[in-house]
Amino acid sequence: MTNDSLYLPHKLYLWNMKNLQLPNYDRFIRICWGILYITLLFQFIPQTSLVEAILYPALVLLSCYPLTTFLSSTLLVKAIHRKRLYTFALQFIGISLLCEFIYFIWSFLFYQIELMRIFPPSDLFMVDQPLYYMPVFITAGVLVNMIICAFRFFQENLKFQQQLYESGLHTLKTQINPHFMFNVLNHIHYYVETKDDLASVLLLKYSDVLRYQLYSTGNEWVTVGQEVQFLKDYIEIEKIRWGR
Repeated sequence: MTNDSLYLPHKLYLWNMKNLQLPNYDRFIRICWGILYITLLFQFIPQTSLVEAILYPALVLLSCYPLTTFLSSTLLVKAIHRKRLYTFALQFIGISLLCEFIYFIWSFLFYQIELMRIFPPSDLFMVDQPLYYMPVFITAGVLVNMIICAFRFFQENLKFQQQLYESGLHTLKTQINPHFMFNVLNHIHYYVETKDDLASVLLLKYSDVLRYQLYSTGNEWVTVGQEVQFLKDYIEIEKIRWGR
């Protein structure tokens, strides 16, 4: 089997891998944060004033966004590459607790603002009941970080699988290409020595195959006609070589 017979499934596999990956991961994550904000907004509107419902989730999410992004985009990626997932688990807990503290600080500030009658009183910021409110903070911090890190882990895993496959295929090609090339050249030499007209036919067919390999296999897309012609040339070469 040559790299020529492996080329089409390889291209289809890489096409599937690229389509599974998010084309713009950062934009996708920002959209997720936006959806989270809208969800919290509609959840808080019935419980407090409209201004507080708009400001509170915006300030909380803007404060936690850099921490969660640093956790998923930097610490998680380093942990994957260095295989230090236990260290990342501790970092995950630490940043989640920090996010919890941020939630509490903003809740406390809004609670004080309500006491000052700047905003009308509501039941949303019950910081005077920590046993009731702390589980909510902890769950929110852990859940948001877990979802964002899961998306990043999925993205990094797909990138790793694609790189692994491409590396393995490249190694296979470096082993197979010379074998096929030398066999064809040996047959061309034989036909030249015997003054057989098949030498020129085989040489032309093989030049077409080489041209396709050099200029088309690096492209992300090729036409069906190009693939069909390549297969016809390859089959014709084998027929000439083996007299079939």
